[in-house]
Amino acid sequence: TPLAGSHLEEMLKSFKVRINDCLERIAVEHEEAAKRLGEELAPVVQEELQRAQEMLALAHKRHAGAATNHLTDQQLSALAKAMNAEVVQPLQTRIRDLTAQVKELQAKAKALESKWAASRASAAAVEESPITQTRSKLASLARQGKVSEAFQQAIKCHTPSEDCIWSLCEAIGNIETVTGAVDEFTKLAVVAAIAELLATNSPILASRRKLATDWVKELWLALDLSDSSVSSYAPLACNRLNSHLEKIEAHAEEEEKSSVRFLKRVVDQATRLLAGK
Repeated sequence: TPLAGSHLEEMLKSFKVRINDCLERIAVEHEEAAKRLGEELAPVVQEELQRAQEMLALAHKRHAGAATNHLTDQQLSALAKAMNAEVVQPLQTRIRDLTAQVKELQAKAKALESKWAASRASAAAVEESPITQTRSKLASLARQGKVSEAFQQAIKCHTPSEDCIWSLCEAIGNIETVTGAVDEFTKLAVVAAIAELLATNSPILASRRKLATDWVKELWLALDLSDSSVSSYAPLACNRLNSHLEKIEAHAEEEEKSSVRFLKRVVDQATRLLAGK
C-alpha cells in the first residue's frame, strides 16, 4: 500500500544514515589506531639507538686506557655480535610487527570503505526509484522557469499512490508562481489532484494538510471557470470538488476547517452561477 511503501522508504533512508555513520566511525578509529602505531615506532627506534650509543660509550671507556686507544678485531667482533643481538634484531622484529599491524589495519580500512561505498550505492538505488527520478526531473524543469511544462508533465504521470503534482507544488513552494504561470486547465487539474489526496487522507500529505488546503483554496480563487479550456466541464468539476470537500472536512483539523468551509461556500456559489446559465 502507499502507506507501507512510505514507511519502508523512510526506514531504508534511516538505515542508510545509521550504517554510513557507523562505518565512518569505524574507519576513523582504524585510521587513528594506525597513526598511533606509527607514532610508537619513533620512540622505539630512539630507545634502541640510545642503548647502542651507551654500549659504544661503555666499550670506549673500558679501552680508553689502552696504549693504542683502538679496539682489537676480536673486541670489535664481540661488540658487533652484541649490537646485533641486543639492538638490531629486536628493532627489526619490532618494525616487522608494527608494519604487519599497519598493513592489516589498512586492509580493514579498505574493506570498510568498500562496504560504505556499497551501502551508499544501495541507498541511492532505493532513493532513485522511477517515481523519485520523475519528481526530480519535474522540480528541475520548474527551477529552470518551465513551470507550465513541468505541471503538464506532472498531470500525465500523476496517480493518487504515486503523486507528482503535490510534490511539484512543494518543490516550487510559492502559490503565486504557479497561478501566474499555468493556464486554467492546469489550475483545475492541480486543484482536483490535491483535493483527492486530502479527501482520501493520503499519507503523502502527512502533516502538510493545512498547506495543501491553502493551495486548493488559492488555486480555485485564481481559476476562471468561464475560460474556454474549462467551461464545458466546469459544472462537473464543481460537483466533484464539493464531494471531496465534504470528505476533507471530516478529516480536517480545527486549523483546516475554516479554510475548507470558506472553500465550500465559494464552490457552492460557483455551482449555482453555472446552473443559472
